[in-house]
Parts: sequence; structure tokens; C-alpha cells
Amino acid sequence: MGHRRGHLIYNSEQRSVPMNTSKYPLKSPEKAFMYEKLVREVDDYDDIDELKADFKSWIKLTLKQKEMTEQLLKDSIQSELNEQD
Repeated sequence: MGHRRGHLIYNSEQRSVPMNTSKYPLKSPEKAFMYEKLVREVDDYDDIDELKADFKSWIKLTLKQKEMTEQLLKDSIQSELNEQD
């Protein structure tokens, strides 16, 4: 993954994804509140190394959550298919 001002590049692709958060509104008031709280925390960081470490942890946790969600969906689909047999 590379970085350009305002963009992230995923999977070594040469195209970039604009990071315009206003295009992705949060529907849940709880999530919107959490987002605003976390944004303020990021703005308060004084130590860039701490910010990098926290961001790396967040990336790993997000990917782990995705893995777990994918596995739950696979298990659920497999269970449905087994019940049909």
C-alpha cells in the first residue's frame, strides 16, 4: 500500500482511491458520534510515531474483522446448503 496526499493505494494497484469521507455518510448516530470522537483524537496526536503505530493496529484489527465476517458468512452459507441436502 502506498500513500499519496489524500489517497490510499490498495493491493499494489496503480490506481488510487480518493479519501473523501463526506461521500460515505454513517447512518447510525452511534457510529457518527464515534467517528467524530475518533477524528478529534487523531487531531490531538502530537507524536507521529504513536499515530503510525495506532493506525497500523487499526488496519490489522480491521482486516481481522473482515476475515472473521467472511468466515461467519461461509459457515452460514455452508450450513444452509447442508440443510437443503
